[in-house]
Amino acid sequence: MEKLHGFSEYKKAHYQSSCFTRFIREGAPALLLCHEERLVEGVILEESPFDLVIKTEEESFTLPKVEVKACAAAGQKENLSKLIKKEKKVAAKKLAPILAPGLRHFIKNKSLFPLMVERNVLFFTLLEGEIIKGLVTGFSRYDVVVHMKGGVEITLLRHAIFDVRDKKGRCYLKSVQKKTRDWKKSEVYA
Repeated sequence: MEKLHGFSEYKKAHYQSSCFTRFIREGAPALLLCHEERLVEGVILEESPFDLVIKTEEESFTLPKVEVKACAAAGQKENLSKLIKKEKKVAAKKLAPILAPGLRHFIKNKSLFPLMVERNVLFFTLLEGEIIKGLVTGFSRYDVVVHMKGGVEITLLRHAIFDVRDKKGRCYLKSVQKKTRDWKKSEVYA
Protein backbone atom coordinates (compact mmCIF):
# COMPACT_ATOMS: atom_id res chain seq x y z
CA MET A 1 0.00 0.00 0.00
CA GLU A 2 1.39 3.41 -0.97
CA LYS A 3 1.63 6.08 1.72
CA LEU A 4 3.52 9.12 2.97
CA HIS A 5 6.45 7.84 5.06
CA GLY A 6 6.39 9.29 8.57
CA PHE A 7 3.03 11.02 8.13
CA SER A 8 1.03 8.86 10.55
CA GLU A 9 3.69 9.19 13.26
CA TYR A 10 3.90 12.97 12.80
CA LYS A 11 0.14 13.35 12.95
CA LYS A 12 -0.11 11.19 16.08
CA ALA A 13 2.51 13.31 17.86
CA HIS A 14 1.41 16.81 16.78
CA TYR A 15 -2.11 16.92 15.39
CA GLN A 16 -4.02 17.81 18.58
CA SER A 17 -1.61 20.52 19.81
CA SER A 18 -2.19 24.22 19.24
CA CYS A 19 -0.06 27.34 19.37
CA PHE A 20 -2.29 28.71 22.15
CA THR A 21 -1.67 25.65 24.32
CA ARG A 22 2.08 26.11 23.87
CA PHE A 23 1.91 29.79 24.87
CA ILE A 24 -0.19 28.95 27.95
CA ARG A 25 2.18 26.14 29.00
CA GLU A 26 5.27 28.34 28.60
CA GLY A 27 3.64 31.43 30.12
CA ALA A 28 5.29 33.49 27.39
CA PRO A 29 3.61 36.62 26.05
CA ALA A 30 2.23 36.35 22.52
CA LEU A 31 1.62 38.74 19.66
CA LEU A 32 -1.75 37.99 18.07
CA LEU A 33 -2.50 39.28 14.57
CA CYS A 34 -6.25 39.74 14.55
CA HIS A 35 -8.83 40.73 11.97
CA GLU A 36 -9.21 44.40 11.05
CA GLU A 37 -5.41 44.66 11.34
CA ARG A 38 -5.59 44.71 15.13
CA LEU A 39 -2.51 43.56 17.06
CA VAL A 40 -2.88 42.21 20.58
CA GLU A 41 0.18 41.60 22.74
CA GLY A 42 -0.26 39.82 26.03
CA VAL A 43 -0.31 36.58 27.96
CA ILE A 44 -2.86 33.92 27.03
CA LEU A 45 -4.33 32.83 30.36
CA GLU A 46 -6.97 30.35 29.23
CA GLU A 47 -8.17 28.54 26.14
CA SER A 48 -11.62 27.11 25.53
CA PRO A 49 -12.82 25.50 22.30
CA PHE A 50 -13.85 28.88 20.83
CA ASP A 51 -12.25 31.63 22.94
CA LEU A 52 -9.04 32.84 24.54
CA VAL A 53 -8.65 34.83 27.75
CA ILE A 54 -5.89 37.39 27.20
CA LYS A 55 -4.15 39.62 29.75
CA THR A 56 -2.48 42.72 28.33
CA GLU A 57 -0.76 45.49 30.30
CA GLU A 58 -4.08 47.38 30.37
CA GLU A 59 -6.78 44.71 30.80
CA SER A 60 -7.96 41.12 30.66
CA PHE A 61 -10.57 40.14 28.09
CA THR A 62 -12.03 37.25 26.11
CA LEU A 63 -11.14 37.03 22.42
CA PRO A 64 -12.91 34.68 19.97
CA LYS A 65 -10.33 32.41 18.30
CA VAL A 66 -11.79 33.11 14.84
CA GLU A 67 -10.66 36.74 15.26
CA VAL A 68 -7.02 35.60 15.41
CA LYS A 69 -5.26 35.11 12.04
CA ALA A 70 -1.76 34.37 13.31
CA CYS A 71 0.43 34.49 16.38
CA ALA A 72 4.10 34.95 17.15
CA ALA A 73 6.30 35.58 20.15
CA ALA A 74 5.80 39.00 21.71
CA GLY A 75 8.38 41.48 20.52
CA GLN A 76 8.23 40.31 16.88
CA LYS A 77 6.01 43.20 15.73
CA GLU A 78 8.79 45.11 13.94
CA ASN A 79 10.25 42.01 12.26
CA LEU A 80 6.83 40.87 11.05
CA SER A 81 5.92 44.30 9.70
CA LYS A 82 9.03 44.15 7.49
CA LEU A 83 8.37 40.60 6.28
CA ILE A 84 4.61 40.53 5.73
CA LYS A 85 3.48 41.87 2.38
CA LYS A 86 -0.09 42.59 1.26
CA GLU A 87 -2.06 41.15 -1.68
CA LYS A 88 -4.23 44.14 -2.63
CA LYS A 89 -6.84 42.11 -4.56
CA VAL A 90 -7.53 39.89 -1.55
CA ALA A 91 -7.47 42.85 0.87
CA ALA A 92 -10.03 44.66 -1.32
CA LYS A 93 -12.49 41.78 -0.75
CA LYS A 94 -12.68 42.80 2.94
CA LEU A 95 -13.18 39.20 4.03
CA ALA A 96 -14.42 38.62 7.55
CA PRO A 97 -13.66 35.55 9.67
CA ILE A 98 -15.29 32.45 8.18
CA LEU A 99 -17.37 30.96 10.97
CA ALA A 100 -18.62 27.82 9.20
CA PRO A 101 -15.77 25.27 8.98
CA GLY A 102 -17.17 23.87 5.72
CA LEU A 103 -16.70 27.22 3.98
CA ARG A 104 -13.05 27.71 4.94
CA HIS A 105 -10.11 27.36 2.54
CA PHE A 106 -8.82 23.97 3.66
CA ILE A 107 -5.30 22.57 3.19
CA LYS A 108 -5.02 18.78 3.34
CA ASN A 109 -2.53 17.38 5.83
CA LYS A 110 -1.34 15.06 3.05
CA SER A 111 -0.32 18.18 1.13
CA LEU A 112 1.35 19.95 4.08
CA PHE A 113 3.46 17.02 5.27
CA PRO A 114 5.62 16.56 2.13
CA LEU A 115 5.96 20.33 1.72
CA MET A 116 7.30 20.47 5.29
CA VAL A 117 9.66 17.49 4.87
CA GLU A 118 10.99 18.71 1.53
CA ARG A 119 11.37 22.28 2.87
CA ASN A 120 9.49 23.98 0.04
CA VAL A 121 9.10 27.76 0.24
CA LEU A 122 5.40 28.60 0.34
CA PHE A 123 3.35 31.77 0.08
CA PHE A 124 0.35 31.80 2.42
CA THR A 125 -2.27 34.48 1.84
CA LEU A 126 -4.51 35.26 4.80
CA LEU A 127 -8.13 36.44 4.60
CA GLU A 128 -7.21 40.13 4.76
CA GLY A 129 -4.47 39.83 2.14
CA GLU A 130 -1.34 39.36 4.27
CA ILE A 131 1.27 37.26 2.47
CA ILE A 132 3.47 35.07 4.66
CA LYS A 133 6.48 33.60 2.84
CA GLY A 134 8.50 30.83 4.44
CA LEU A 135 9.04 27.17 5.24
CA VAL A 136 6.46 25.04 7.02
CA THR A 137 8.16 23.62 10.12
CA GLY A 138 5.10 22.14 11.79
CA PHE A 139 1.34 21.88 11.69
CA SER A 140 -1.58 20.67 13.74
CA ARG A 141 -5.31 20.41 13.30
CA TYR A 142 -5.59 24.12 14.09
CA ASP A 143 -2.49 25.86 12.80
CA VAL A 144 0.57 25.90 10.55
CA VAL A 145 4.01 27.00 11.81
CA VAL A 146 6.04 28.97 9.25
CA HIS A 147 9.67 30.06 9.53
CA MET A 148 10.22 33.29 7.65
CA LYS A 149 13.41 35.07 6.59
CA GLY A 150 15.83 35.67 9.44
CA GLY A 151 14.43 32.80 11.49
CA VAL A 152 11.25 34.68 12.41
CA GLU A 153 8.57 32.14 13.37
CA ILE A 154 4.87 32.80 12.91
CA THR A 155 1.96 30.43 13.43
CA LEU A 156 -0.96 30.79 11.03
CA LEU A 157 -4.42 29.74 12.13
CA ARG A 158 -5.90 27.44 9.51
CA HIS A 159 -9.27 29.20 9.66
CA ALA A 160 -7.60 32.45 8.50
CA ILE A 161 -5.85 31.06 5.40
CA PHE A 162 -7.20 32.21 2.04
CA ASP A 163 -4.65 30.58 -0.28
CA VAL A 164 -1.29 28.76 -0.31
CA ARG A 165 1.04 28.44 -3.29
CA ASP A 166 4.62 27.51 -4.06
CA LYS A 167 7.19 29.55 -6.04
CA LYS A 168 5.78 28.19 -9.32
CA GLY A 169 2.25 29.30 -8.40
CA ARG A 170 0.95 25.76 -7.74
CA CYS A 171 -2.01 25.89 -5.34
CA TYR A 172 -2.18 23.51 -2.38
CA LEU A 173 -5.76 24.10 -1.25
CA LYS A 174 -7.92 21.00 -0.93
CA SER A 175 -10.18 22.15 -3.77
CA VAL A 176 -7.23 21.98 -6.20
CA GLN A 177 -5.41 19.02 -4.64
CA LYS A 178 -8.46 16.77 -5.03
CA LYS A 179 -7.54 16.74 -8.72
CA THR A 180 -3.75 17.20 -8.81
CA ARG A 181 -2.79 15.09 -5.75
CA ASP A 182 0.71 16.60 -5.61
CA TRP A 183 1.56 14.65 -2.44
CA LYS A 184 1.76 11.54 -4.62
CA LYS A 185 4.63 13.20 -6.56
CA SER A 186 6.61 13.73 -3.34
CA GLU A 187 9.84 11.98 -2.38
CA VAL A 188 8.20 10.77 0.85
CA TYR A 189 5.35 9.03 -0.99
CA ALA A 190 5.90 5.40 -1.87
